[in-house]
Amino acid sequence: MVKENSKNNKGSSTVLNLESLNREYKNLLIEYKQAVSNYVNYIKQEIVQPCATYNADSKGISQECYNDIWKKAGCGTGTIQPGPNVNNSWAQSQTLNGLIQDSWLWATLTDNDHRNGCYGQDNKNYNTSTSPDYNINKPIMSSINGAAFWGTSGLSQSKTNTVEECQALCSNTSGCSGATYNQTTSLCSLRKGDANIVAGGSTDYSIVPKSKSLLKIVQSINEKLTQVNEKIQELSQTVETQFNSEAEQRSSSNTNLIDQYKNLVGERDKIQQMLNEYQTLDKQQLQGNIHISQNYYSFILLMFLAILVIILLYKFSIPSAQSSTTFVENGGELGTTAYYIVFGLFLLVLLFTLYNKYANLITYSNMVYVSSVFTVSPGAWFSSRWS
Repeated sequence: MVKENSKNNKGSSTVLNLESLNREYKNLLIEYKQAVSNYVNYIKQEIVQPCATYNADSKGISQECYNDIWKKAGCGTGTIQPGPNVNNSWAQSQTLNGLIQDSWLWATLTDNDHRNGCYGQDNKNYNTSTSPDYNINKPIMSSINGAAFWGTSGLSQSKTNTVEECQALCSNTSGCSGATYNQTTSLCSLRKGDANIVAGGSTDYSIVPKSKSLLKIVQSINEKLTQVNEKIQELSQTVETQFNSEAEQRSSSNTNLIDQYKNLVGERDKIQQMLNEYQTLDKQQLQGNIHISQNYYSFILLMFLAILVIILLYKFSIPSAQSSTTFVENGGELGTTAYYIVFGLFLLVLLFTLYNKYANLITYSNMVYVSSVFTVSPGAWFSSRWS
């Protein structure tokens, strides 16, 4: 019983774990779809560069290009949305690099007007770079904590105060495809060449193009989905094996129950047959008792008649002195031989009656014996069957 309960508890635990993994898989799948959507949308934006047709000295910049400059400086969540109006006379007189420098000042100046205009009151993620990034058409760089990017070879190393400065340094350095910044040592390692993002220390930051960081997020969630899916498959196989084993046990138990039912039906038929025989014997016994009672009363009646006949014969066989002449006139009295014959017939009737009585007693005794055997036998049979 304890073993069976332990088995049931184990089965319940397996089912609960499977349900938990299914919920985790569904949540990860939602995250994965969102990450893929973010990656695809960014790639679409990166392909279309609003400022691709302009150079550093170009004027008459479009509103789309100005919005892109404003956004890449870190602004866009403040009171000036989605960016300053390019149609005013000051903006029309500025070159592409002039608008980039002005957007950088809005992102780095700390007075309330510039902070609120660029970021808004609740945003605390400010641009801390020390110089504007004039390479507006380059891929946007982003950082990932706890990761590192080493590329295929080193480009340069220098110390910077923040991860944003290291990011800006990579953006302004030709050939930089990414960097690794260590917050403890303030060392900014610029790298070149393409490679995967790898795991780093808790104070490490990988600086890579935003498209690569978004792709890294997609790959990371995909790996988690794969791991959870493998666990689900393993548990599913365990549950399937356990279910098949229990199904076999249930099938075997069902077969045993069917066999036992068939045996009980057969035994019930035998018991019913014995009960029918017992009832038949009981009826015969009752009829025998009735027959014996009839014979007994017949015997009593015959005895009474016989005694009555003897008395009458005796009385009329002895003539009196007054009636002797009458007997002679009627042909005379009965002879002694006639009385012997009558008495002999009476004895034969008496013996025949006693014989019938004895025979009935023998038959009754045999019926009582057989009845007692069948009365005890079913009980003994039941004891032997069910003990």
